[in-house]
This record gives sequence, C-alpha cells and structure tokens, in this order.
Amino acid sequence: MKVLERQPGMGDLPDPACEYLLPEAEWVFITSSITNKTFPRLAALSRDAVSVLMGPTTPWLPELRHFGIDYLAGVEIGDPKALRQTVAEGGGVRIFDAGVCYRIAPLSVAVAQEWTRQHIARTVQEKESLMQAMEDWYRADNRGRFPDHDRLEMANARLSRLDTCFKRLGDQGFRDRESPS
Repeated sequence: MKVLERQPGMGDLPDPACEYLLPEAEWVFITSSITNKTFPRLAALSRDAVSVLMGPTTPWLPELRHFGIDYLAGVEIGDPKALRQTVAEGGGVRIFDAGVCYRIAPLSVAVAQEWTRQHIARTVQEKESLMQAMEDWYRADNRGRFPDHDRLEMANARLSRLDTCFKRLGDQGFRDRESPS
C-alpha cells in the first residue's frame, strides 16, 4: 500500500508520484480531491483501477461513474438532531457516535445508465422548448440571432456527450454480461 499526500508524513509519498503510481494501481482510494481540485486528474490517472471516492465530503452522485469511480464511501446523516447538537457543542469526531454513519455505494453500470437516461430526457425537453421558442421568435419577424442561441448550442453539445456516454455504458454493460464469472 502506498499513500500519496500533499504534505507527506513518515512513509508517505509526495502527491506528484500519482502520475507514475496510479496508472499501474489495481485499487485507488481518492480522498479530499474535490475540495482541493485534484479530482479530475486523479480520476483520469486511475481509469484502469477499481476507484473509490471516499471521505466525509464525498457527494452522493451517481454521475461520478462517468469519471471512472466505481464506489462512493462517505457519511450519511443518521440522526439529524444528534448531529446538530454535536456540531453546536463543537463537534469533532463525536459526530460519528450518533449523528452520522459511514456508507458505501457501488456505482454500477445500471445506475449510471439510468442517470444518463434521465439526463438525456431532461436535455431533450430543454432543447425542444428552446427550438419552439426560437421558431416563435423568428415567426414574430424578429431579426438577428435568437437570444437563447447559446443555450440551444449548449443543449446540443450536452446531448452529444450524453449520447457518447450512454453508448459507452451500453458497451460496458454488454462486456460485463459476456465476461465469464
């Protein structure tokens, strides 16, 4: 096991070593990377590993699967009143006594596919609404560029990315079904 740290302690490696170690790792546990803005690079370097995004600030977002994250490991509020009381009293690690508990969530292909389907549906609705608004705008003899043209272009670009993502997830799901157990 190797530990990479911004400020390495005894036995730790400095974080630039991630460029060499993560692409070769089988498992990678990523912490604090969203808050210190290193997440995209660490996730990219860990693409071939089983990746776990972990820590108390981990967001419970299935779309993190698109970054190659396989598991989320974070905290869930178990008792809001106890958590509030503990925080009001200065908190610290006592929040784990009653206020919160650790949880692990696998980000399966099926979960990511469902999220992507829902996001595609919302984006298609947005695009159709903008297309209708543009048609109405030009029908009203307005000249020049449709005021929401940039939003329409962004919706088109998002649909393209989501389509690619959905196809990749479908390919991954097919490979998972076809691989021997």
